[in-house]
Amino acid sequence: MLSPTKSSPRKNGVSVPLNGNQSTGTMVTSNSVDIALFRYKSSVFAIKEECPHAGGPLHLGEIEDLGEGLLCVRCPWHGWKVDLLSGKVLEPTTHQTESTVTYPVKVDSDGKLFIGFEGLNPKYFRVEESEF
Repeated sequence: MLSPTKSSPRKNGVSVPLNGNQSTGTMVTSNSVDIALFRYKSSVFAIKEECPHAGGPLHLGEIEDLGEGLLCVRCPWHGWKVDLLSGKVLEPTTHQTESTVTYPVKVDSDGKLFIGFEGLNPKYFRVEESEF
């Protein structure tokens, strides 16, 4: 379940609605992870909220279309560009070995968003070893 976040003590700012023609994103928390959601045309992207450089609030960054299907978000703090599909840093070019986490997103016919994770946060489920 996604819970939209209007503000955070660590990050100043107000999220914008995911629907509409906004160039910035929306911050949500799911599976105890802060995620920046972006909508560009008919696609939705999910990326870890914190910039890999200095922890800037990526949901407040603007989407940039770099051509050839390459979309990035520009961090509002220092201008780093992060690929929305791979999470790789595109600029500055001296830091292209750095990256952040991206998440697969599915939008159902009712407009509900589903974000994929490698696993559930242990605070929700704790799997004990047992024999079945």
